Amino acid sequence: MSIDRDALLEQMTAYASGAETKPVVELGREALRALADADDRDALYVLGCVLEREQANPIEVQTAMLRAASLGHERAMYEMACVFWGPSDEYADGLGEGSGSERLGALLEGAVPDAIHTAVAANTLAPFAKRSRAVYWLRQAALIGHANAAAELASLVFRASDKHRVAALPWFERAARAGDTQATKTLADVLFYGNGVTRDRETAEIWYRKLFTDLQAISRTPGRDNGYDLVMLGDMHRLGQGTPCDIAQAVVCWEQAADNGYEYALCKLGDLYATGADVTQDFKRAEHYFRRAIEAGDDGYAVSCLNDLPRKRLEAAEKAVAEISVETLKRLVAANDLTVFAPGRGDGPLAAIYALAGDTPFNAMSKLIVRLEEIGEPAAALALMAQSALAGNSATAINLARRYELGWNGMPEDLVATMHWLRHAACLGEPLAMMRLAERLLHAE
Repeated sequence: MSIDRDALLEQMTAYASGAETKPVVELGREALRALADADDRDALYVLGCVLEREQANPIEVQTAMLRAASLGHERAMYEMACVFWGPSDEYADGLGEGSGSERLGALLEGAVPDAIHTAVAANTLAPFAKRSRAVYWLRQAALIGHANAAAELASLVFRASDKHRVAALPWFERAARAGDTQATKTLADVLFYGNGVTRDRETAEIWYRKLFTDLQAISRTPGRDNGYDLVMLGDMHRLGQGTPCDIAQAVVCWEQAADNGYEYALCKLGDLYATGADVTQDFKRAEHYFRRAIEAGDDGYAVSCLNDLPRKRLEAAEKAVAEISVETLKRLVAANDLTVFAPGRGDGPLAAIYALAGDTPFNAMSKLIVRLEEIGEPAAALALMAQSALAGNSATAINLARRYELGWNGMPEDLVATMHWLRHAACLGEPLAMMRLAERLLHAE
């Protein structure tokens, strides 16, 4: 009975990926093994995937993958590299130093680790031997065009030690030419900034332009989950990499990624409007994006940024107060036009500053009060303090009482005003005001 090889491999691949149920493929199992026994590299790879899905003995899985890799199957080569792959933060440790440096250099030149065809049980190998075998299989897969293998080999070599960074560039280039956008960006950045290699901004710009073109094409690919690529494209618009700087187009890219539910894009948009870098600062929009990111599942960074917004709003308001010219303040005082706050509304020429302050307007008012005192307008400062106190700021109310009590800045002491503001602060729940009011009432008796 003849076997339709391609149909069999397609069916067994679907089973390995979970798209087919076990009874459907029982008849194909023997045929798959027969192809594998005949050294059909595609069948060996699919057999390894099937065994992995069925949680077979790891040695069986790795043996099938190793045989497929030895026959030149690029995805099997990459899988073999993953077998020997250590934790990402430890993978390069010791690989580029001392004797490890010589071994890494030899591996990059094509040396074969000892017993590579028999040492398939990863848990029996010493850490360095495991890394050597990972490098070997990454190199083999990269040489026949596996983009991820080339990118990961480049990254590994780049992190191994400073002396090997130049050796990583050809592998980054292989990955970039094979279409790995992250490798293209890394290569361009390394050349542009000279991170451990000779700076070459002209070549970096060539790679930036390629990356920009690739990302544009990817962003228009229907049905592709391209949120990350859109974010990277937006970054290039913002930084002027491979294209003229265009912050408006960057926002469009990030908005598109955000519409696809990509929470990182939502955080970038929130940061953009919270900091006011390259756009008009807009805390309401920033809050909107951070809340959307939280709804999309970001319960870390977005939550932290949202909680930090009141501080940033206050800083922005205080900065705006500090930047008001003395002439402007004097003019406002002369025109008796310092009305900036009232319950439920903001009006007057300084209303925008208090809109920035949001839920913490009293702190911004305190900054303005200090500025009025600094330019020699104590009466205006006192009037603004009264506004703040009447709007519900108990700290300002008790401060006013203290100033009338002591005769602040040359003004006469005023017992009536002192008692008025102490009562006001006490009614607002200020404990210190309650205590001082009680003391004065007892003393009066």
